[in-house]
Amino acid sequence: MPMLYRCLFQRRFPLAPDQIQGPIATALRLLAALLVATASATAAAPAQPAAPEPLRSSHTLILTAQDNGSSVILRQGETLQVVLSGNAGTGYGWDLERHDPSRMEPLGMESRQAPGPPLPDGRSLPLAGGPQQISFRFRMLRPGRSTLELRYWRPWEGAGSIIERFRLQVVIVPAQAAG
Repeated sequence: MPMLYRCLFQRRFPLAPDQIQGPIATALRLLAALLVATASATAAAPAQPAAPEPLRSSHTLILTAQDNGSSVILRQGETLQVVLSGNAGTGYGWDLERHDPSRMEPLGMESRQAPGPPLPDGRSLPLAGGPQQISFRFRMLRPGRSTLELRYWRPWEGAGSIIERFRLQVVIVPAQAAG
């Protein structure tokens, strides 16, 4: 154990890298490969889910942080889903700040861990304390205009803790205006 301590914490290596052989050499190579793979996967991972344009799945329009500040047109009865990234481990969370309840009915919020870097077998496990994908869903109730605002904040610290907002102008048209 003392030699391992000197190698890891005092950065004193008793042998040159080409002199290390056997199971220790194999373990060190695997550890180095894992560290490189984790670092490159973490650095390359986008903070927000990437979507070049809003996705429409049957009667649901799916938006991401890239759509912040935009305007959308939905039909009465259709569903709007906003998917944002966050990290609850920091104490910050997304929250509904403003909407017109007579025009948009909140259907709930879901949170799930974003997948971590891929494992050698192709699977991907969530990272504990890592980023999350938070999804808000709304049903369009009646025609008109409404502003949707979500805030990323620490509720117990008050309005001064808001570090990000998602705003969207929503125009709701009658269902028979489908075209």
